[in-house]
Amino acid sequence: ALKAFVQQLRWGPRPPRLLARARARQAPRNRCLVTQVYHAYYKPLEFVVPERDASQCYIKMVCLREPPQLVLGLHFLGPNAGEVTQGFALGIKCGASYQQVMRTVGIHPTCAEEVAKLRISKRSGLDPTVTGC
Repeated sequence: ALKAFVQQLRWGPRPPRLLARARARQAPRNRCLVTQVYHAYYKPLEFVVPERDASQCYIKMVCLREPPQLVLGLHFLGPNAGEVTQGFALGIKCGASYQQVMRTVGIHPTCAEEVAKLRISKRSGLDPTVTGC
């Protein structure tokens, strides 16, 4: 209990679980030349009915550019971020590739399905906003 109290003094109360990040391995020094970043803005189902603003719900997956495109990290901003990143962390830690992640089934009922639908890369310059099913 004392350790938790000291940690709370140091860091303050824990923020809501909206942001989580999983990083499995260090990227090479010249990251921008050897990585491919897939990203998307999405609207969680639980935001649709109450018409909540989903402008901050964002997913980014950093991969190596060369095949087999090993996943270096996953950034997830949105509801249930802890559960989603925990689900993908094992695969990333075990050396999953981008194609392997795209063939997975997302953890239900969370927005993990959105991770398995990341197709737009930052290099493409296309709009990363998810518009529907």
